[in-house]
Amino acid sequence: MKRNLFIKGFLFIFICIPFLISCENEQEPATGPLNVSDIKHSNCKTFKSLVSAKQDCIEYQTVNDNYLKINRINVAFNCCIDDVDIKTTVDQKRAITITETDINPACNCLCLYDIEYTIGPLEYGMYILRIIEGYGDTMTVVFRFSATTQGSYCEVRDGYPWGVE
Repeated sequence: MKRNLFIKGFLFIFICIPFLISCENEQEPATGPLNVSDIKHSNCKTFKSLVSAKQDCIEYQTVNDNYLKINRINVAFNCCIDDVDIKTTVDQKRAITITETDINPACNCLCLYDIEYTIGPLEYGMYILRIIEGYGDTMTVVFRFSATTQGSYCEVRDGYPWGVE
């Protein structure tokens, strides 16, 4: 009986060691700020767009294997801005937070803009993307990042400046 227990214990340890070793080799996702590049924005829009002025949208796709190109449609910023600032972070749970702000808002009005930028590098896997817009609106998208990632998402907005056509 003791010998039988010894053999089962030995087999258990022998079988579990490869699993324990493989778990130790798993890499934690990278955390901290992500690189942001190629930031571009439109002029204040005149509401002659393919997307309704009542929608705030994101389109995203993989570029250069480990980067995500983001196109934002109908983002609210001040009517008179110098530029747009994009800050990003990613945490251990693969939650990406992007904060979009306007630089040097000089007018007493809001306007809709289209902006695009690229973030990365990202590892392949599931992500939660949370965008915080300059005037408090947020958008959350869950997606799987891979070499062929491509998607879009829109939210209806009914406050100013959305819906002013």
